[in-house]
Amino acid sequence: MSSPERRSSPKRPLGAILCGRRGIVKVAHLWLPLAFMLSTSPSTRMPHAWIVCLQMFVALACWSQSSILVNDLADRHEDRAAGRERWISRLPLAVGASVFTLLVGSGLLLVALAAKASGVAAAYAGAVALGVLYSIRPLRLKERGMLGLLTYASSAGLGFVVLPWVWLGSGWLTLAMLC
Repeated sequence: MSSPERRSSPKRPLGAILCGRRGIVKVAHLWLPLAFMLSTSPSTRMPHAWIVCLQMFVALACWSQSSILVNDLADRHEDRAAGRERWISRLPLAVGASVFTLLVGSGLLLVALAAKASGVAAAYAGAVALGVLYSIRPLRLKERGMLGLLTYASSAGLGFVVLPWVWLGSGWLTLAMLC
């Protein structure tokens, strides 16, 4: 029987995304801002909020995973030297880039369905762009001290606070409280 590291099964990437500590569990940061925004909005304004929340969750899962995967692709040689095995690193770089593109595109498709699609898409694109700039050269902001931390925090702020704020049409006071 082959070792788990050597298997080329789709179960490993899916398991990592669905159940791993670097998987969709990272989207849990959405729930507090989302709950706050929904609790401060009249329920009559959004009769199908659960559908919107599900769309938002999946879109942010796409963004979160794309950010993790682009970082794994950028760090593939360092991770391998340190003994960290990432499923995306075993793929050819072009295939890994395609997986990243598919995730980003899937998230964009979902945000395009939002009522305020242009604002939501701008927040999503900003979060993706900062996630990419954090990881890849020539900027690779993760290696630039406080600038890296600010980039990471800004990406998370756009994804977990600004995107739902625009999508739900919450007020400025709500945004100020969450920021």
